[in-house]
Amino acid sequence: MKNAERQAKHAEKWVPGWTSPQQFYDKILPERLAILSQARLRDLLLEAIERWLRGRRRKKSRNMTETDTDTAPLDQVWNSPKFKATFPFIDPPIESLENWVSENMDDASVYRDDDGTLVLSRRHVDENDPEEEERYKEELNEFLEALPEDCLSDEEEELREVLLSFLENWQGDSAPLIVDAFDFSHERSIKVYLAMCLFIPRQIKLRDWIVSRIGGEVEVVETGSGRSNAILRLAS
Repeated sequence: MKNAERQAKHAEKWVPGWTSPQQFYDKILPERLAILSQARLRDLLLEAIERWLRGRRRKKSRNMTETDTDTAPLDQVWNSPKFKATFPFIDPPIESLENWVSENMDDASVYRDDDGTLVLSRRHVDENDPEEEERYKEELNEFLEALPEDCLSDEEEELREVLLSFLENWQGDSAPLIVDAFDFSHERSIKVYLAMCLFIPRQIKLRDWIVSRIGGEVEVVETGSGRSNAILRLAS
């Protein structure tokens, strides 16, 4: 769906609390980015690049294997609104995106194709691969071990509060999917995403933080159709 069509669709179902993509990327997101550390900004910029590449892959084909690489002309990363919003906050300013990618993305490379176009290439990651699952478990454990043992950090408490508010005020016909909790179209889900920006690394899934840190208040219910389709509900 093209940008204009997507915005028109949002406009048709406009209700109090709905936010336009332009308002989110031009005003709401930059206000949060302005208070983040450079380490968090770097992580968010990397996330924007990686998500943009994965999105292009989905559009190309659903039959590619885990050994394939995700590739795209480097200058097309500017088509990512999240990348454009985050880029200006990096300090020192990025003078060469090619060099920055080479220095900050261990699993990616930039090369010139036969037409002289700079191309970004990144190894495709299959999350279901046993080695990738093991790697993720290690990263998750490292992340969780750095959090306070007996209480939530201030950043965690903010995420907990906005997530509970999202669930308490959910008015959908069915329970929300976990991805509904941090999309960019409604003020309550936007608050969840902005709270995630404060401390959750791009590699870590929200569902795992919920299960590990506030599982007594929020339940993640698997639907059998993929982890991204798990639903959220208040614990009874």
